Amino acid sequence: MFIGIIVLFAAIIIGFMGEGGSLLTLWQPFEFITIIGSAGGAFLIANAKDVKISALNGVKSLLKGYRFKRREYMDLLSMLYSSLKLIKSKGTLAIESHIDSPNESALFKNFPLFLNSPRAVTFFCDYIRVLTIGVDDAMELEEMMDFEIEKILHEKDKGAHALSSVSDGLPAFGIVAAVLGVINTMGSISQPPEILGVMIGSALAGTFFGILFSYGIFGPIANGILNVNKHDIAYFECIKIAMISYLKGNDPSISVEFARKAISGSSKPDFNELSEALSALPSPV
Repeated sequence: MFIGIIVLFAAIIIGFMGEGGSLLTLWQPFEFITIIGSAGGAFLIANAKDVKISALNGVKSLLKGYRFKRREYMDLLSMLYSSLKLIKSKGTLAIESHIDSPNESALFKNFPLFLNSPRAVTFFCDYIRVLTIGVDDAMELEEMMDFEIEKILHEKDKGAHALSSVSDGLPAFGIVAAVLGVINTMGSISQPPEILGVMIGSALAGTFFGILFSYGIFGPIANGILNVNKHDIAYFECIKIAMISYLKGNDPSISVEFARKAISGSSKPDFNELSEALSALPSPV
């Protein structure tokens, strides 16, 4: 993200100076205060506490990048295989003690990266409980899981949507800053043309920065958060696909392969790599 911001500002500064512009003309701290302060105030007015927290967490996620990478997916697929193998060999009741206290489970302790994702642990354990109480209709379970995954994504995305709304409003706040600058200029109409020119240029800088902050910073940040959330929610999709495949009668190894196929990009483990990892797993107890 920081590289993109550097490239953005470098291109603008080089282009502006190449046309003979002076950087001092763009240094308008009170314009910044007007635009960013107004946008920040509108954000605080429009959004509840949970949305503000979601936006902050979204920015943190964007800075960190994708949470679930190749190692995390290898760990997840191995956990799914061990769990489904245990259910197949000993029945659903055999896994009850593990899902009741996952952090103390001898089974799940083999997969520390999975345990580092509390919401995913809760998600998996909840649906294993659904199996233990006798729900074995694959379509019904898939519908339940899709609903919860959509809910999780909605909760993660609401902060990004709030920032997108701020982005949409920034050009207008830039106009507000520009109008204030024009009002100030009109109050000095008796000044010489060279002074008025500087004042008008300073006023127009508000419009420029409103558009820049909107399309160059806040808009891309909001879209970046949405992309990170979409990538991270695939972790839950992976759990769903493996469980639904198993309920449809497939062997744990086939179910895990279906889940692996759903992983995209560099996060996707290699088939042979995963096969070797599954072969080395201890027998589930």
